[in-house]
Amino acid sequence: MGSRSEESCNDQESRGFIVIQRLLPLRVRAAYRSFVRLWKKQRSLFWSTVRKVQIRSLVEVFASFEDHGGTGSETYSIWLNSRRLPLILRRGSSDFYVFCQVVLEDQYRLSEVAQPKYIVDAGANIGLTSVVLLERYPECKILVIEPDPQNYSMAERNLRSYGQRCQLFPVALWSEAGTLNVQRGVSGDRLDWACRTVATEKSSGVLVEARTLNSLLMEVGFPRIDLLKVDIEGAELQVFGEADTSFLEQTTYCAVECHDDQCLEAFTKATQRYGFSIRHEGELAIAWRHSDSGSESSSRTN
Repeated sequence: MGSRSEESCNDQESRGFIVIQRLLPLRVRAAYRSFVRLWKKQRSLFWSTVRKVQIRSLVEVFASFEDHGGTGSETYSIWLNSRRLPLILRRGSSDFYVFCQVVLEDQYRLSEVAQPKYIVDAGANIGLTSVVLLERYPECKILVIEPDPQNYSMAERNLRSYGQRCQLFPVALWSEAGTLNVQRGVSGDRLDWACRTVATEKSSGVLVEARTLNSLLMEVGFPRIDLLKVDIEGAELQVFGEADTSFLEQTTYCAVECHDDQCLEAFTKATQRYGFSIRHEGELAIAWRHSDSGSESSSRTN
């Protein structure tokens, strides 16, 4: 008897769900389905969304879990409880994936980092990581680096309100100065977050200036790097394996997404030379310096 009653309730719940679906606009239906799915299967992500996103943007965000921001070429706004102005994302792009990783899942909440003052965001995409860090650390300044012109334009919009606290450069990090080609959508999903810079002899396509990290640090006047965040789609091999890595002498903490084993090996060898320890957290390789290490940087300053 009990099982029949339970089955009857489940049937009624399913019928009710179908009726509600038919009465709602398409995008609200998508939001409702995501609301139910996250509540049942991804409770932590559900609560993160409800806690961080303003009520006026909840339908947009829950719908985007299903359709990733929808189709079309226009932009849309997401209002957060922690921020006076909205974040601007593009429909039909990877921007909502980045929003989920960086804002909702808090990819760069790094427990060892106390109150960094000088931060480098290399591979800034549309600027969401910089937004999170600028809000979390009100005294920090950020050097923002993004080579892709379309992503850079979005980063400018999202970071404009922070004024002199962040300095943006539409350049690519590399082992030496020069000119590189920007290849968009190079990953399997062919989305905007997969923009790779490659050396080329052809003067065609999307070209971007290549700079070394040391030259950029000198230009903005950073005396050190308290947090170095790097997500540059494979160019870690050039930055950590082939370039002058003396910037690591003045770096305390690194969070780097290494895109293959070669890149990880280059990053590991470079940081270990300067007395860093390494651990892995999700997609990130985390490196931090021991204050009492007998590192290469210690021997140089003695």
